[in-house]
Amino acid sequence: MAVVVDAHLNARIAPATSASEQARPHVATDAGSLAALLDGHEIPDPPAVTPTIPVRRQSMLMSPDPTRVITLPLDYADDTLSERLQRLLQVDDHEARNRLAPVISAFDARHRNLGGALLARWRELADRFGIDDTMISPARRLLVAAYLTKEFSIEGASLCNPSIVALPDQTAARPGEVRVLLSLRAIGEGHSSSIELRTGVVAADGTLTVDAVGRHVEAATAVDIRDGHHRLVFDAATRVDERVLWGTRPDERHGLEDARLVALQHPGGSVELAATCVAYDGRNITVKLVRTSDLLSFDVDT
Repeated sequence: MAVVVDAHLNARIAPATSASEQARPHVATDAGSLAALLDGHEIPDPPAVTPTIPVRRQSMLMSPDPTRVITLPLDYADDTLSERLQRLLQVDDHEARNRLAPVISAFDARHRNLGGALLARWRELADRFGIDDTMISPARRLLVAAYLTKEFSIEGASLCNPSIVALPDQTAARPGEVRVLLSLRAIGEGHSSSIELRTGVVAADGTLTVDAVGRHVEAATAVDIRDGHHRLVFDAATRVDERVLWGTRPDERHGLEDARLVALQHPGGSVELAATCVAYDGRNITVKLVRTSDLLSFDVDT
């Protein structure tokens, strides 16, 4: 064995070279330039350089707003849920109205249509447990639904990962402008994600301005559910920036995230907006394809 000192004066142990190794031709490591090594050989012209794209950073900052909340079912195991339903249904109409008063005071202004959301929750519970609600007053239905509904702050943790695409309808754009749609990953409580939308305009000089958002935000209703497919439908009264794509299927229970918007032009000339995104169930991920032609209904496919 021999001790070799390298260029950094670090001592290391190296095995002694054998006779056969000593007989190998020496390859110089100080041969000079690459061109010198190829002397006498034809060197092709370098490939054309792709033109550079100027990038200008804007000072715009899109910050999360924890007051943007949606309603979600407050679920339990069926036996627990059934027991709570029966207890709540024993409350008379007068007491139901009294208990609803603070709910209206605290939460009604935070939602565009809280009454509709609670009645939809009641309908879901009644269908699930086979309840005949003919003799159940609206106040008692709303009370049951309010006790079994929760608020969720969709931007409670972060707002990030935007993507952008030109809107198919440019009638509102002035000369030189392009109206655009943005998607954002909203990360809420428990690190559950959803996909939010924003509209804006890119000016002739490339400056992006995002439209002010509305006060409320609302999740869609899932319809046309079949294997590997469902459709999310929003109330036509909502603004685009009030619509949030929230996971509704088992493989989406911990969220939808990281949408990447593109425009698809079909042979007939119609344009559809599409995005790939990731669904997460708490353990596994699934890639989903989301498509819309009107920003009111969104087809989601696995």
